[in-house]
Amino acid sequence: MSITAAAARREFGMLTVWMDSSAAGTIRRKQAALRASLGATQWQLFSQFLAESLVLALLGGALGVRLAAMLLKVIVVLLPQF
Repeated sequence: MSITAAAARREFGMLTVWMDSSAAGTIRRKQAALRASLGATQWQLFSQFLAESLVLALLGGALGVRLAAMLLKVIVVLLPQF
């Protein structure tokens, strides 16, 4: 693969992540506005977003560690013995 093609793929991936983040931010803003109009305090909104972010980060980290462990086992099996 050429350097230009790799750079284009990277840029496309970055653009996709940015667009997904923007869309999610818009949805979250609407949700926060609705909860605030129903009486949620600023602290309640903050703690909800913090808790959700923490749970997602922990699940993503655990999934990444598990995937790395599984791939390491596959790599060890495929390596030639010396």
